[in-house]
Amino acid sequence: MGHLYELLVYTVQRDCGVQLFCSEHLDMMKSFQLYHLQLLYLLIAALLECEVVTQRRCKQVHHLNINCVQGDNMSISCLTTTHPLQSLTVKLHRTNQDKNILMYPDISPEPEHQRWSVRKDAGNVTLDLKDIRLSDHGLYDCQVYKNQDCLNVIRFNLKVKECKTLDSVHPTPGSSVLLPCSEHPLQNRTEQVNWTVVIGHQSTDITQYRPPNKPSSSTENLLKPLYERVRQLKNGSLLITDVVHTDELWYQCRVNEKTCYEVKLLLKECKTLDSVHPTPGSSVLLPCSEHPLQHRTEQVNWTVVIGHQSTDITQYRPPNKPSSSTENLLKPLYERVRQLKNGSLLITDVVHTDELWYQCRVNEKTCYEVKLLLLKVITDAPTPADSTVFQTEDYSTDESETVTTETVTVNLTVVVMITIVSLCVLISLTVLYFKQPRPEFDNQIESNCQTIVYYSKVSGGLDVPLYSLVQRNTNHDHL
Repeated sequence: MGHLYELLVYTVQRDCGVQLFCSEHLDMMKSFQLYHLQLLYLLIAALLECEVVTQRRCKQVHHLNINCVQGDNMSISCLTTTHPLQSLTVKLHRTNQDKNILMYPDISPEPEHQRWSVRKDAGNVTLDLKDIRLSDHGLYDCQVYKNQDCLNVIRFNLKVKECKTLDSVHPTPGSSVLLPCSEHPLQNRTEQVNWTVVIGHQSTDITQYRPPNKPSSSTENLLKPLYERVRQLKNGSLLITDVVHTDELWYQCRVNEKTCYEVKLLLKECKTLDSVHPTPGSSVLLPCSEHPLQHRTEQVNWTVVIGHQSTDITQYRPPNKPSSSTENLLKPLYERVRQLKNGSLLITDVVHTDELWYQCRVNEKTCYEVKLLLLKVITDAPTPADSTVFQTEDYSTDESETVTTETVTVNLTVVVMITIVSLCVLISLTVLYFKQPRPEFDNQIESNCQTIVYYSKVSGGLDVPLYSLVQRNTNHDHL
């Protein structure tokens, strides 16, 4: 009995967190055996009133990565269930800080965490967070319990980005470009907008920015610095003129403490023209302008572009061998090209190895790229094996056609001969029939033979037998 008592005391102290007796009192109580039953009853009642709920851990944990921008709202589904929300316990625990942010429905969130809430919508137990802040960045567990049973755990890593990223812009060198400060560029802004250049984790006001690297060409040395080539418009957008390679940066537009946007400027080296499609062996003209008839006074340089490497067309040699023996006899590409006065490039006797990207550079700011693609013409000579197959097929086809033709001819001849013979016989019988004299009698009986034939006169002078009767004469007497 004493051991049972000690076990109950230990259990109450452990689960309820209440120190019922000190060790001295415990020794004194052991001597009073009369009170054991009463004390046991009291300890059991206290244990029941403690109502300790031991929640079982979830067996599976589902992981999610969530990327948000400060100022946005977020919703995440923690469980899909048919249980009413009031019968569930939803706990939001921040693991990187080891503290509970939200406990529904028992504990109300602290004032700094009242942006979190729980709701049930269309069977989904959903966790909401409004007005996301940079301080919300961290790792969270959304746990859902039904009594002591864990139904589901969603562990999500919330990453909060300061600014929203817009689509990058791709101007050509020397052109002007507009960097938007909104998802809706035509929207006018009344608040002040601040533009900065972002390199790594450091941002610099655009009026103070100086490129760390030297310009990539002598032409860029003559241009104005970036802060002299930018102008902010009324809608907050940033206009950059005479774009150069050193302008390829991340630009940040900040509207207020909660709203900002980032956009990347990436130069598009050359303007792409429509591809040309000559046939093998023909001549083709590659334009060096959107207006091919335009004459150019400046020097034009043509190169062949493979990947990120360009080679002057007079120095280019194909890396692969010609695809046929005919191409082996042709001149190399640099001997078959000629530049015209308008800057276009004329290529004669086009072959498969000429299928390349060609770049025409007018100056540091202007260049064009065009792709040469051969049209596929089915005029190639067949291989010996193919020739044998074709000859066999042709021979078989001709033979079949000959046999079929002869058969048809024979059949037609037979039909014609039979028709002619039939007509001749019919004509002969008709003539003989009309030449033989016949008396005209109505209902005449001819008894000079064993056959009695009855005739009936019909229109047209022909007698048609109606019926005949065969009769045997047994007495040989003449009537």
